[in-house]
Amino acid sequence: MPAGTRSIGTVFQLTGDPNRANRYNDAYADDLSLTLSATLAAPAVPAPPASTVPAFDHVFFVMVENKSYDQVIGNSAARYLSRLASNNVVLGQSYGLIHPSDPNYMAVAGGSTFGHVDNPMPGAIGSLTTPNIGNLAERAGKSWRGYVEDMHSPCNLAKNGHYDPDNVPFPFFRDVAADPARCQDKLQPITRWWTDLGSTATTPNFVWFEPNSCNTMHDCDVAALACCRDDSYSRRDNKREGSHVSHHGRDGHRRRPGHGVVGRDRRGQLACLGPARGGRQDRRRVRGRRDRVVQAARRPRRDLDHHGRGRRA
Repeated sequence: MPAGTRSIGTVFQLTGDPNRANRYNDAYADDLSLTLSATLAAPAVPAPPASTVPAFDHVFFVMVENKSYDQVIGNSAARYLSRLASNNVVLGQSYGLIHPSDPNYMAVAGGSTFGHVDNPMPGAIGSLTTPNIGNLAERAGKSWRGYVEDMHSPCNLAKNGHYDPDNVPFPFFRDVAADPARCQDKLQPITRWWTDLGSTATTPNFVWFEPNSCNTMHDCDVAALACCRDDSYSRRDNKREGSHVSHHGRDGHRRRPGHGVVGRDRRGQLACLGPARGGRQDRRRVRGRRDRVVQAARRPRRDLDHHGRGRRA
């Protein structure tokens, strides 16, 4: 009997033919008892059927934030991402766990917010001793690496412009933060991506792309992201900047099984990597199709910044 069982139900049926002679036409049960036999082994759990889906050679994950699904998908400033959503799978019932950002980043990498309800950088660097997604990749014999936009040097945790070091979760985990050589190997400036992409041997199996805070849509509007306005421009511009996931097709990688994931932390669903265009100014110049310049006006709105403080966006 399963542990914790508090009651057992039984079902029985009395049968008879009241229309035949010497047959009863009414009856009741009395002095019933229930006896439990020796413990029976639980039936074996059937093995899952073998998958016919080929394994991915590479998985690319991009974290973005602060814009809702409806602000991005279908937005003329995000045509490329809208097409990605239309032509692929959208997990529409996935949501951030908490506000502000950092606990969500921890949860993606480590499976839990670990009790954090705020942004604990820098005090929480190296505080998490549990396995993270990088450890799981290594246990499976796979490689991984994080590529961070505007990080000046490997494992550099000093803020730089739109680069916020707490946007990438791995410094919170002790196995990365407490090992300088490992940290410098696993957390690279995004410019290193083009070197690693030179062959399948140097392209990690799992890649965490971390845009700067403008290109995550944290500091900037969707309209500020020129890389989302036009495919021809985004491919040319991002090839020069070396910061777009879509270029993993170089050197035949596109023909190999791969999977791209664009995640969100609190409100947003999708964004793309690319060069920062402007900051918090009221109007900015956004390069569009055929290099024409258009004006993207911003409507002031009240929002919460990366640290949970109210600000005028």
